[in-house]
Amino acid sequence: ETSFNYHSRKSIMTKNKPVTIFIADDHPVFRKGLRDIIAEEQSFVVVGETGDGSQVLALVRALQPTVLLLDINMPGTNGLEIAETLHKKNEDIRIVILTMHNEERLFNKAMDIGVSGYILKESAVNEILDGIKSVVQDEYYISPAISKYLMNRKTKADSAREKNPGLDSLTATERKILKLI
Repeated sequence: ETSFNYHSRKSIMTKNKPVTIFIADDHPVFRKGLRDIIAEEQSFVVVGETGDGSQVLALVRALQPTVLLLDINMPGTNGLEIAETLHKKNEDIRIVILTMHNEERLFNKAMDIGVSGYILKESAVNEILDGIKSVVQDEYYISPAISKYLMNRKTKADSAREKNPGLDSLTATERKILKLI
């Protein structure tokens, strides 16, 4: 269930060269459809894919794609665990969660991990392509259908700041001193 093509990492660093994409999703039919959609976009090249979560990290490290399209539910290792591992290791990759899960809890976890995009699988083709284009330009992309979750995060953050004014601006040392007091 794993396939890949080798393209030079140097080629994506040069202007007008394709953006390399790796697809990690356990549904082969969905992967094929996504691959076909991406193939229509001249500036994108799928360099690899897998349906097994336990293979994603090794393949991403070997192929070094610009963008990782990642499903949450994968056999082996789930997508959020993969995203968290890549983020902690400061891998130079834009991670876009592409999922059928329209749950605020999963969205918040993905955002806390540091993904660049969260797109629902039910989205239109243009939305998926726009999401990839956005994250390549160091922007974030959230499906409009779940944008309310982003507003909820802001409201909760604002509320927390009001309850503890100034605490967010303290340095780690200042917090430690305050705890000792």
